[in-house]
Amino acid sequence: MRKLNEETPLVIIARTQVKDGKKEEYLKFGKEIDDIVNDTEPGMLFHDLNTDPDDPLALTWTEILKDSESFVFHLNNPHVVEGFKKQEELAHEIRLEIYGNVSDELIDRVKELNLPFKYFKTTGVNYVRDF
Repeated sequence: MRKLNEETPLVIIARTQVKDGKKEEYLKFGKEIDDIVNDTEPGMLFHDLNTDPDDPLALTWTEILKDSESFVFHLNNPHVVEGFKKQEELAHEIRLEIYGNVSDELIDRVKELNLPFKYFKTTGVNYVRDF
């Protein structure tokens, strides 16, 4: 087993507060992005859109990526870039959370998004299985 580093999987949580009356449109947009990511990003291991049980307009993307390079690739995917612009029409807020040990390049790319984000760096109590 290996310790987490920029070449091991990481978790991204993207919390979105959808505007009133825009949830169905957001879900349609979400399905389109989900299909594109599935078809074009082999480094995206898990991609899921979830609803908050206490707030139907609070949606959360949960993503597990193969490594830091895969998330940088995701953020540079032209469809995802356009998707961020589309979300501005549909959501009040998008906040990113990054979990794991990631590259400086990834953090620099996230900063360019001008979105609120938190980087939860690992404490070192971790491992990743080969799969």
